[in-house]
Amino acid sequence: MVQLFLNLVSNEIKYCRDREPRVRMTAGRDTQGWVFSVADNGIGIDARHHDKIFEVFKRLHTQHEYARTGTGLAVCRRVVERQSGKIWITSVV
Repeated sequence: MVQLFLNLVSNEIKYCRDREPRVRMTAGRDTQGWVFSVADNGIGIDARHHDKIFEVFKRLHTQHEYARTGTGLAVCRRVVERQSGKIWITSVV
């Protein structure tokens, strides 16, 4: 779980461009269990890429734009699924 939140916050800071990063994390229970939410003021992700970002080595930007490996959100998905959870994104570009 530590790796999950570390990867999420790291992505949010990395993809906020020249703005001061703002990250909001909340947790609460619903009828099926715990729901954790992470929101930020980053660049956003187009809806057509929402599934792709959770695949290992799938990148939306060039290595020159953002020097990373493309594994962070794939690791997040594995962590969540091993806990029998679900992970998804809602975003505005």
